[in-house]
Amino acid sequence: MKRDRFLKREAEGEFGRSLQLAAKNIRGKPGVLLVLLDAEGDCPVTLAQRIRNDANPLVGDVRLSVVIAKRMFENWLAASAPSLSSDARFRKGLIAPDHPEELSGKNWIKQNLLPLSTYSEPVDQPELTRLLDLESSGICRSFRKFRKEIQTALSHTS
Repeated sequence: MKRDRFLKREAEGEFGRSLQLAAKNIRGKPGVLLVLLDAEGDCPVTLAQRIRNDANPLVGDVRLSVVIAKRMFENWLAASAPSLSSDARFRKGLIAPDHPEELSGKNWIKQNLLPLSTYSEPVDQPELTRLLDLESSGICRSFRKFRKEIQTALSHTS
């Protein structure tokens, strides 16, 4: 779901409906409800806290985790640049930028695609996420937070 549609709680109750449906699907089972969004200019800490405060009453006893990618998810992909070179649409020999969380990850991806290649979030994110190098992406603080949340969730399910 698009970030703005999720966050605009007053528009047909999308925020509440989405969280309540997800919570219903995992209630009573081991697991965690993970909300992962782009900061897109917002302070990641403030946005995560706002979402947690608004979401906790809606999800009840379901474990909730909120991770906000600083700027955007694509920054994590930029941090994992060498692994993206294995995708035929990208230039070979890609090197991760020094400070990937400080740039526009979407623009970085578009600039490093071969001519005639395009990038579409809903189409390309799943495949590029499979190529993501978990260690390289750790240069991004927000990715380390994501990795920690996943590790914590896994430790609660075993």
